[in-house]
Amino acid sequence: MCVHHVDARGHSGGIWILKQIGSNIVSVVHEVFMDTITIKLSLGNSYWFLTGIYASPTYTSRLELWNHLIDLKKNINKPWLLMGDFNEIVHPSEQKGGNFSHSRAATLLNVMDKCNLVDIGMTGGSFTWNRPCTGNRMVYRRLDRALADVSWRMAFSDAYVEVLCKFHSDHNPLILRCGIPLHNDGPRPFRFEAAWITHPNYSDIVQTAWGKSPDNFISCLHNVQQDSLRFNTEIFGNIRKRKNQIERRLKGIQQTLERIDSARLIYIQRELQQEYDTILGQEEIHWYQKARDDWIKLGDRNTKFFHTKTIIRRKRNKIHGLHLPNGIWCNDDTILRQEAQTYFKNFFCSQTPLASGELNGLPLAPILNEEAYQSLSSQVTRDEVTQALNQMHPFKAPGPDGFQGIFFKQYWHIVGDDVVRIISTAFDTGSFHPSISETLIALIPKVDCPNNFKELRPISLCNTVYKLITKIMVNRLRPHLNQIVGPFQSSFLPGKGTTDNAIILQEAIHSMRKSKRKKGDMVFKIDLEKAYDNVNWEFLEFCLQRNGFPPTIIKLIMFCVSSSSMSIMWNGRRLPNFTPTKGLRQGDPLSPYLFVLCMECLSQVIIKAVNDGLWKPVRLSRNGPPLSHLFFADDVLLFAKATKSQALNVATTLTHFASFSGLKVNATKSKVFFSSSTKRGKMTSIVTSTGISRTHSLEKYLGFPMMHGRLQRKDYEFLEEKISHRLASWQHNLLNKAGRMTLVKSVLNSIPNYYMQVAWLPQSTCETIDRMARNFLWKGNSSTGVHLVSWDKITRPKKLGGLGIRKSREANTALLGKLVWSIHQNCDSLWVQVLKHKYINNGSFITMTKKPGSVTWNAIMKALLALRDGFEFRLGNGNSSFWFSNWSGTGKLADKVLYVDIHDLEMSVKDVYTDGNWNFNMLYTNIPTAVTDHLKMIPVCLNSQVADCYTWKGNLNGIYSARDGYFWLNRNEFAGNDTDSISWTWLWNISAPEKLKFFLWTALHNSLPTREMLCHRNMLQANHCPRCNQEIETTLHCLRDCDFAIRLWHSIGFTDQSFYRENDLYNWLRIGIQGKSVFMFLAAVWWLWRARNLLCLANELVSLITLRMWTENYAHLLFRCFFKQATVPDTKWVRWNAHRGS
Repeated sequence: MCVHHVDARGHSGGIWILKQIGSNIVSVVHEVFMDTITIKLSLGNSYWFLTGIYASPTYTSRLELWNHLIDLKKNINKPWLLMGDFNEIVHPSEQKGGNFSHSRAATLLNVMDKCNLVDIGMTGGSFTWNRPCTGNRMVYRRLDRALADVSWRMAFSDAYVEVLCKFHSDHNPLILRCGIPLHNDGPRPFRFEAAWITHPNYSDIVQTAWGKSPDNFISCLHNVQQDSLRFNTEIFGNIRKRKNQIERRLKGIQQTLERIDSARLIYIQRELQQEYDTILGQEEIHWYQKARDDWIKLGDRNTKFFHTKTIIRRKRNKIHGLHLPNGIWCNDDTILRQEAQTYFKNFFCSQTPLASGELNGLPLAPILNEEAYQSLSSQVTRDEVTQALNQMHPFKAPGPDGFQGIFFKQYWHIVGDDVVRIISTAFDTGSFHPSISETLIALIPKVDCPNNFKELRPISLCNTVYKLITKIMVNRLRPHLNQIVGPFQSSFLPGKGTTDNAIILQEAIHSMRKSKRKKGDMVFKIDLEKAYDNVNWEFLEFCLQRNGFPPTIIKLIMFCVSSSSMSIMWNGRRLPNFTPTKGLRQGDPLSPYLFVLCMECLSQVIIKAVNDGLWKPVRLSRNGPPLSHLFFADDVLLFAKATKSQALNVATTLTHFASFSGLKVNATKSKVFFSSSTKRGKMTSIVTSTGISRTHSLEKYLGFPMMHGRLQRKDYEFLEEKISHRLASWQHNLLNKAGRMTLVKSVLNSIPNYYMQVAWLPQSTCETIDRMARNFLWKGNSSTGVHLVSWDKITRPKKLGGLGIRKSREANTALLGKLVWSIHQNCDSLWVQVLKHKYINNGSFITMTKKPGSVTWNAIMKALLALRDGFEFRLGNGNSSFWFSNWSGTGKLADKVLYVDIHDLEMSVKDVYTDGNWNFNMLYTNIPTAVTDHLKMIPVCLNSQVADCYTWKGNLNGIYSARDGYFWLNRNEFAGNDTDSISWTWLWNISAPEKLKFFLWTALHNSLPTREMLCHRNMLQANHCPRCNQEIETTLHCLRDCDFAIRLWHSIGFTDQSFYRENDLYNWLRIGIQGKSVFMFLAAVWWLWRARNLLCLANELVSLITLRMWTENYAHLLFRCFFKQATVPDTKWVRWNAHRGS
């Protein structure tokens, strides 16, 4: 039946709202605007709003609709969903072909931000519209979508949108499924609840349970599981239920106190408030544990934020439908679960036997020295186990036993001896109880909308004790890896990283594009099919033996790898176990290092082929190092001359390696890139013989875009999109400004920093990143909100009155400075040698003039130009040329004289400076008196043991760091800081919530939105206090000098007249937080401001009695949470939110 409709206008427009006959859902039209209908859907007492969208193809008409939706949100206070054809995309990834318009996307993003909307996401397809364009090329876009506010997303946590097959339209139909209950097939694994720790009796529960089965670690863990579940049912209870019970009791007491005065009820109220605060803390820990957000700190009641993050993460990882191996689309959970079990069991359990003699003829490999051998096989100590435990994140996803690192850290005094004993036994015997190595397999989508099982990444969730065993092996092996791993691998090795290979590949692409050699070059970008999951165990054992590992350690490693049983986690349910026969587990700390050892075997094969003349490597410069291959884990680059014979050698080598390692090449995902001088016939022949397709651009490598030519903003649109997703406006609305500050710093210190290491980002990209950061901090990317403090002040260090957020351009330059320093230090890294031979040769890098080159080299040169003044020449042995080096810091002396006499050309500094004095008389060259006088003033202290060199003068040790580089780039701004005269360190050391520190920071910048400040910014006409309406509302007047504020201060004990004499806000706040009543002072300042805002924004007048009660309760809470005892408490605690808590 039809609920409502808007008629079409010819062949465009029109929308119908239909409802199934007999449905018990009541639908009422709320309003109609253009081709958009909003209806109210009710079932019983619950209701929500649905807006059906058909946005106009005309941009100006869409703007009218967007503005209407913003106005409509003001009248909707219940869950709200918008669904339909928006005729707009918001990110570059939502299209394939065509051009992306930032300005048009910004208008829809603005609606999403102002209305607090999140994208529901889709399954069944990435695009919803397509049409052929010029040249019969298809353009795909995601024009249709479903958006919901946070309250709707929380109410329908299992809802998802499915893209259906299209027939007669150029749009795909969408169907919204509000939540299909999953079949309860399969148990939910046990999960330790960190909130249990807060209960005073839980430690005794663990102590008792652990003592039931002495010397039996597995039984002890099982006992703790059972007793914890019983404790949760009988004592701890449901957090939400207990919270609601106390809320009802508090409400009843408060209503009674409004009628009568009762000291007994006031006492009970305070006890209930304390219990309520404890429950709130437990609730917050519960959802923080599930949200798994590393950047935010516990405290300040972020429960709603953590809860929302958990729901969104679960929604992203939940699988609603996939294409089965036979190509049929399926959304039946029962069938999908069975197919998943079959697919992954067949995959992990299929094993091609290793042919006899396959490993014969492999080149000899380097072996571990005696020190490494003894280190690996030595007895495990308690300190070693404790160190490995402290390196673990306390809230990482647990394995089948359900115990995260937080449990072992918190109750180490109970479980520690047994954990050390079982690990020590494992290293002595090479084995342990098989249940310790049991593994859950979490299926993580590789893409936003996975369509088949291949687009799900199987990540292993291992038990904590198992990870302790492998973590100890990693800690022992890692310092010695360079003995057995060559320079062509850079993954997981000390001193190497992702940038090494990316820089070399960027240089190779640049040289190959510029090459005019008759004999072309080629580079293969090889994709190894399911690399970790296909490693042959026999081959792995062979690699360990050939590298000289101790027999006991080989036995232990192979037991770790082969003894595990796996169980797929499908939408939260555990499927039956199966035993794999191959592969390394992604999620095991040891797996990356074992894979490196396997790949080193391929590296040795290629090196032998090069030495035998069978493999012709590529040189990027005349005398540069030869490049034959580069590995970063399973990312493989192969370089060779562009001939058919070389291509066949490459293919033969890879095929032979796959026959004994199990690591096969995925030809469909692999690419080959040719130099510009390679003839077309050769390229065709090579592509045909190898089966690997040609590419004109390698696009991305290790996440870095491989660019050529001048960088543009569109090259880094993906970076802006990533940051935009992380700084989504719904998070802004669930976080206070201190939380937003933490999130901004976390995002800016991770996502853009990765790309800033090797590229000079376009200025427009840096400005966009800065704009997104400051908008999120103050107003959540919408047009509302006030930037209270200037960006220049925010980006100062905290000790200078800022928030420590870094400007993108300066941060980019400082990070590139690390490459500058590595080249200057002449380190033996392969990428440094490639750049030196290609661009520098025998010249001085620090003083060289700008020389054009690749994208990366141009970025390095720009950074060098910006940082050059920060390097100074320091004399050591004095071997530098007296005339032609800038040892004096004022330029070359040869430029300050008319000529240098031929007899003086070879003079060094130590030749002229002897016995602590300058011997200018020995020179044949005439030096002006002014120059010699200046040289005599320079302190010189020669040291024959140290070479002359450039050092970084930004710190005392002379070694460059990105932090020092950032300070150097901003030295003038920081030196000219108008807050230098005062200290800011004390503010951030206050024992108080971060939101209070942020509030005081804003006040100290005189930037609280008082009427004086708003009037100064021409945002308000009247500047008088809204309470007394007599004085100008300054910050100090609002917080202390208003009559209402004075009465509050007197009522809570601040009666000393000296408290009111200080007229400087900085001094008054500093004195207030140093007194014995620091928590009462902070609580009063906070609630005076809150009460003032209630009056100004909500026209709600708070009585003095109520404000006093709020202040005293908050002060009591601060005291309980932040008061530091003089004595060390008996209870052992752990920092829950730190990566290295102990």
